[in-house]
Amino acid sequence: MAALQKILAEYAKMRDNGVEVKASLNTLRDEIELLNEKEKQDLVRLLRAHEAGETQPVTTATPVQATASVQPITPIQAVAPAQPITPIQVATPPVEHEATRKIPLRNLAKERQTNEQEKTATNQVIWINCPNCNRSNQKHELVCYSCGHLLEASKSQQETQALAETNDLTYSEDFFDQDSVLILKARSSGKTFLAEPQKSDHELVVGRSAKGSAVMPDIDLADEDGDKLGVSRLHLNIGYDERSHTICVSDIGSANGTYLNGQRLHPHEVRVLRDHDEVRLGKLVLLVSFRHQ
Repeated sequence: MAALQKILAEYAKMRDNGVEVKASLNTLRDEIELLNEKEKQDLVRLLRAHEAGETQPVTTATPVQATASVQPITPIQAVAPAQPITPIQVATPPVEHEATRKIPLRNLAKERQTNEQEKTATNQVIWINCPNCNRSNQKHELVCYSCGHLLEASKSQQETQALAETNDLTYSEDFFDQDSVLILKARSSGKTFLAEPQKSDHELVVGRSAKGSAVMPDIDLADEDGDKLGVSRLHLNIGYDERSHTICVSDIGSANGTYLNGQRLHPHEVRVLRDHDEVRLGKLVLLVSFRHQ
């Protein structure tokens, strides 16, 4: 009961400060979910009574307790000529007739008007089922009228907030789509090698050919003095990641290593290749660029 009264008091305070119904209940969501089913039903009834115009949170006191505070009038008080008691004087606030009580409108009238306008615009009322008791509720309701269950799904406190979205991936240096072309330029000679790994059924191999070898790389650096500059026959793999639209490279286990922007790759370590990167195979340097058609 103490938890219920605390929720009612905090709710009434927020509503008096102009906070909307849904915002108030969302703030108290964690405390409401700790209540049992009976307390949730009582909470729904009391919240509706509060929104109907109760100036004070309604308690669950019995009728005997509610009238116990009324002071009995003795016969002497009733016949005292100096203070004649009229029916209005006898009545006390706890037994004031509901029809004579002035209902504070606050923002309730405005909220109802907004709901009516939304219904008129859609020309229909949308109903949803409570996930707890399966009773039908109007979609705009936040709390189930039957069991008091919160209808809106709560968001996890550990959920990561999404920042501003960007759909323009073409400005990213690592973006590589189906129509892009990979250009590798040998710094020593200026010769360029064009590749489209996204259209290949296997990872492209960069290396050097050798006489008598049955293995031929897809990008052959033999004519770039690959042998003297320490390029292995199977030196570097180039693959395409369709999910992230990126080019990935990995060292196959070369004798003299692969360096990406001066940093040596571990054997079989996968790294993303970007426009304007520099790849060094042994001592042979390749300048990377992307061409988007």
